[in-house]
Amino acid sequence: ELLAVPARQVIRIQTGFGTDLSRRRMVMRWTLKLCLLFWLIAMAFGKKTSGSCQPLPSCHECIRSHPSCAWCKQLDFVSGDESDAARCATRLELEQRGCLSSEVMDPRGMQHILEDRPLSEMPLDESITQLAPQRIALQLRPGEEQSFTVRFKRAEGYPVDLYYLMDLSHSMKDDLENIKRLGSDLLAALRNITTSVKIGTEGPCSQDVVVGGG
Repeated sequence: ELLAVPARQVIRIQTGFGTDLSRRRMVMRWTLKLCLLFWLIAMAFGKKTSGSCQPLPSCHECIRSHPSCAWCKQLDFVSGDESDAARCATRLELEQRGCLSSEVMDPRGMQHILEDRPLSEMPLDESITQLAPQRIALQLRPGEEQSFTVRFKRAEGYPVDLYYLMDLSHSMKDDLENIKRLGSDLLAALRNITTSVKIGTEGPCSQDVVVGGG
C-alpha cells in the first residue's frame, strides 16, 4: 500500500538533511584547521628544542653539540644529587647559576693569517701575486661559521693559456676545424688582456696540437 506524504513535509525533510550536511562539513573544516594549527605549533617547538643547548654528560659532547653550549668545570658547581649533565648549558645560564666566568669552557673559532703578500702592480714583478691572503689557518668549532675576506687583482700582461680537451676522432672533425678557424679571433680577443697567450687542444692518447699562440 502506498503512503502519501504531503509535499511540504518532503521539502522540510530535504532541507533538514542539507542543513545537517553543512554543519558536518563545517565541523570537519574546523577540525582540519585545528589539527594543522597544533601540527605547526609542534613543529615550531621541536625546531626550537633541537636548535638550542641540551644537557650532556661530558665536556666533549657538550661543546660539539651546539655553538651556544658551554661547560662549567667549577668543582662545586653541581650538588651531590645532580649529574654532570647540569654543567652543560649556555654561558649566560651557567653564570646565572653561579659558575665563575673563568670556569666556563666556551671555545670559539679563530683564524690566523699566515701569509699576506701585497697584490702585484706590474707584470714585471719577480713574483706575481693576484690573490691575497695566500695562507690562512682556521680553528673551527662544530656548527659555528667563520668568514674571511679574499682580495683579487688581475695582473696586467699575466700569461693566459686557453686549453681545449676534446675528442679528436673523425666524428669530431668538423668541431676541430671550427676551433682552428676561430683560433685567430680568440687570439685577438685575448691579446686585449695580455701580451702572452697560447691556445691549444688535446685529445685522449694524443699529443698537444697548438692552433695559435703569441
